[in-house]
Amino acid sequence: MNPPPHPVQTSSTDFLLLLALLLPLAASLLMLLLRRRVHWFAWIACATACLQLLTFWFCLQALQEGLAPDCLLLSLLPGLDLALKPDRLSFALAIPISVFWPLLAVCTQSLQQGENGLFQTRNQISLALTVGATTGMACAGNLPTLYLFYCLLIFSSCPFLLTERRLDAAADPVRRHLLALLIPALLLMPVMALISTLAGTLEFADSQGLLTGQGPGWLICLLFLFCLFGFAANGVMPCHRWLFACLDAPLPASVLAQAVLGPAGLFASARIMLSVFGNSMERLHLDLLVFVLWGSMAVLAALLALYKDSLTERLTWSTVSQFACVVLGLALDSHEAAEGALLLLTGHCAAKLCALLVSGPLLARRGSARIQALAGLGRELPFLACLLTLALLSLSSVPPLAGFAALWLMLKGALAAHQPAVAVILVSVAVLHLTAFAPVVQTLFFAQSPQATPASGLPIKSAPLHAGLLWPSGLSAVLLLLPGLVPYSALHAILESVRPWNP
Repeated sequence: MNPPPHPVQTSSTDFLLLLALLLPLAASLLMLLLRRRVHWFAWIACATACLQLLTFWFCLQALQEGLAPDCLLLSLLPGLDLALKPDRLSFALAIPISVFWPLLAVCTQSLQQGENGLFQTRNQISLALTVGATTGMACAGNLPTLYLFYCLLIFSSCPFLLTERRLDAAADPVRRHLLALLIPALLLMPVMALISTLAGTLEFADSQGLLTGQGPGWLICLLFLFCLFGFAANGVMPCHRWLFACLDAPLPASVLAQAVLGPAGLFASARIMLSVFGNSMERLHLDLLVFVLWGSMAVLAALLALYKDSLTERLTWSTVSQFACVVLGLALDSHEAAEGALLLLTGHCAAKLCALLVSGPLLARRGSARIQALAGLGRELPFLACLLTLALLSLSSVPPLAGFAALWLMLKGALAAHQPAVAVILVSVAVLHLTAFAPVVQTLFFAQSPQATPASGLPIKSAPLHAGLLWPSGLSAVLLLLPGLVPYSALHAILESVRPWNP
């Protein structure tokens, strides 16, 4: 069968695509030159993110008109090129990450006030390079490009796990982070060689996939599992320990892991399922394999979150569970389920950004990560407590927040695809999340505030509240409310613009 004709290309869209990739690198170089003016870094991130969003908008408009931005970065070997060729699915990752970049930059700068200037410069440059690597993953035109930028993403995020005063103590989280993500990634190299041998190319295909009708079924199934487990940043169990390694690092590291690295890993999984295996998902019943394995992970992680007494651990286990639900939605042969999975991915980023940024100062005022330490803080800091409540309710799929809209679309998609078992799994996970987070809200507003005495183990003086955390957390909460406030027609139009197939 002859391949479809290549759409007409224009040099302007190719230049914009390359510019979108180079903008974070330019921002990191500018921060290095201005390392003595660390208070400018957040403004640099905001300006660069706005320019990057503008380039994404032009590229998306070109795709809507039938043009295909395509940029060859480097030709390594015959059949092994590094190339950018985004489709509409690319912007489901690229646009949210560009929106969250200035929020993370402001929070990082606010939390690290008073630290050494080189320390702040290192973290802001690390954040910019992480955004650049994520952009490369989103716009990758083939499997080697996706893999290369994924490895760059792992390394560029490492400085966030270090602290200025405890470099020796911080080496263990960095080591766990690298081992949990790099070892599975190294296994992808022979897998890519085998896929290239079977399919003759590593270029991403349409919904039919690269491996349609290629090789025996057992081998395709094995390659599928290796690919999904290789991109371990998607939170797949038992390679999820890197998320908990970030809990021993400064607060921005946890935010970066759950709002940037995790979604990037999920995007890689979506690309593998849609562009590499494609129709083989249904032909070889790989979708049923996903339903069994990732459905079990979603329920198990939600149950483990229920029994954790630490709020940060409970939030992290809920991240593992929700990542598994995103994979379930993408594996369903339904437009609505895929739209719901994309909305859940974006809503999860906003919810975790809000929850982690707010819970950090709240827990710091009591000197403990236990949920009981939040008692009475809803009366002392009502604004922050309301923001945390909104984030937790969205994670629990309570209407009219983003989590409910995503759950509704995935439930409709599961029933349309004649997979009622997946619908039961999604509802069970939502109920477990509500059961896990309802006591947190109750403790915030209705539990009696403990006395701050030396005998109680609580600090007598409250930890300072960083004003730079308020507006990023508030904006994240607004993003959680939008899916329930805007008309569905508008929400559907937005999701339709980044849907990974042609209408």
